[in-house]
Amino acid sequence: MPSRFSSGAYDPELVKVMSDALEEAWAKFDPPPKDGDLARLHMASAIIDAVDAGVREPEVLAAKAVHGLRAAIKSTQAS
Repeated sequence: MPSRFSSGAYDPELVKVMSDALEEAWAKFDPPPKDGDLARLHMASAIIDAVDAGVREPEVLAAKAVHGLRAAIKSTQAS
């Protein structure tokens, strides 16, 4: 679980939803990125942004995580 999830800013039930969404998103991402730790940080950041915007549905959080990582990869490829 990313440390940002367990910072104390989120209640334990929400942290579980966030962690489950991250694992679901990671399982869906194919092919896995070379730098898995960095990729998971991008996903976690996307989940945190969505939670901070009021999203609580695990499927939506997972989708936002995948989208966030794809956008990060695309932006680094364009550079």
